[in-house]
Amino acid sequence: MPALRHLGANPLLGSDDSVLLTIGQAGRLLICIVATTVLAIHLPRILQVLVFNRFKGVTQGNRYALSTLLSYLVIVVGVLWGSVIGGIRWDSIQWLLAAATVGLGFGLQEIFGNLFAGIILLFERPIRVGDVISIGTNTGTVTRIRIRSTTIRQWDRCELLVPNKDIITGQVVNWTLSDAMTRISLEIRVSRESDTEKVSRVLGEIIRTQPNILGNPEPRVFLKQIDDGSIQYAFFAYLDGLSDRISTTGILYEKILKRFRTEGIEIPFPQRDIHIRQGNLPDGPPA
Repeated sequence: MPALRHLGANPLLGSDDSVLLTIGQAGRLLICIVATTVLAIHLPRILQVLVFNRFKGVTQGNRYALSTLLSYLVIVVGVLWGSVIGGIRWDSIQWLLAAATVGLGFGLQEIFGNLFAGIILLFERPIRVGDVISIGTNTGTVTRIRIRSTTIRQWDRCELLVPNKDIITGQVVNWTLSDAMTRISLEIRVSRESDTEKVSRVLGEIIRTQPNILGNPEPRVFLKQIDDGSIQYAFFAYLDGLSDRISTTGILYEKILKRFRTEGIEIPFPQRDIHIRQGNLPDGPPA
C-alpha cells in the first residue's frame, strides 16, 4: 500500500525517544487485527456458502470440526503476521515464554490441558456436534466444542459445560458415534398360573405391530426368570433413533396392560410373607 509505505518513514516514539512503531507498521498491524478477527468470526458462514452448500454429504459434525480448526489456523496466522509486522523477535519474547512455562507449572496446567484436549476432540472426533452422549448421570446433545469446554444440552433444555479434559480422560457413552440405532429393553411379570406360550405370543404381537420398531434386528421375547410368586419376561426391540425411545416404551406398556386385561393375563401384586410370633403378654397395665 503506497500510502502506508510513505508513512513508514514517520516513527511513533516512546517516552525515551525510542521508535516503537512507524505509522506504516501501525496501519498494517491494525489491518491485520481487523482482518484476523473478522475472518475468524465469519469463517463458518463463508464455508457454508462457498463449500458446504455444494457438498451435501458433509455431516454437521464434519462442518463444525473443519470450521473450528480453520478458525484456529486463521488466528495463529494472524498472530504470526502481526509479530512480523511489529518486528517482534524470539530473543525479545524469551521472558514471556519463561513466564508462560512457570505459569503452566504452577496453575495453568488445567487450562492448557483443556486446550489440547479440545484440539484432540476436533481431530480424533470421539464426540461430534449433534451426538447424544452420557457423562455420569447426565445425558444430552453436544451443541458446541470450544477451546476450554464442551456444551451439552440436556433433555430439560439446560446446558451443561464439561471441561474437555474430563471428556478425554473420563468415561463417556456416545449413543450415536457410529450408528444412531438404539435398543429398548422392557421387563414384565405375570402370575405363575399364566399360559407361558400365550404370554409369549401376545408380547410378540404387541412388539411387532408397533410401527416405529425395526424389523431388522428382529425384536425378541424371552422368559427370563421364574421366582416364588411370578414369571418374569424380558423383550428387546430396536429403534432407528433416540428421539422415540421414551415415548415408544410408554406406548408398549400401555398396550401390554390393555391386551393383558383382554386376554385375562394377570399381573401379580408383590408378595410378602408376614410372620407373627406369639409372646407372653403382661396380665395388666404396668404400674
